[in-house]
Amino acid sequence: MTQLIYGTNIKEMRKSKIKLQDLKISKSLTNNYIKAMTDGKSNQSYGYWRDLKDSLEKEGYQPKKHKNGYIRCLSNGDMIDGNHRAVVLYHLYGPLKEIKVEIISKIYYIWCTILAIFTLSGNNWYINKIFKRLG
Repeated sequence: MTQLIYGTNIKEMRKSKIKLQDLKISKSLTNNYIKAMTDGKSNQSYGYWRDLKDSLEKEGYQPKKHKNGYIRCLSNGDMIDGNHRAVVLYHLYGPLKEIKVEIISKIYYIWCTILAIFTLSGNNWYINKIFKRLG
């Protein structure tokens, strides 16, 4: 996909195979998963993690089946979206498992962050101006 921002073509996403060990998966999220699965039903997160694990075991990681189904990261492995799925996949299949992800360019990520900040701050005039230029 290519997006036009102020007359410049920016390659926003590309799909690529990456090993799970190359993703920068949050240690706190990993610890949350391990604790929930160890504690079982006494942990309030257990049901969520169990359901996600069961789904990935049964259906596998099938990003094409779902809108926005790909795990997203920057080229250095920093996670953008899909952290929970990455944690479960890592524990199910190990660090050497390769999966297809969407790698987002840093410039696209920065633009999205700036737009989100303007949106949350109430500066909608600027966002409207950008989208008018994009057509």
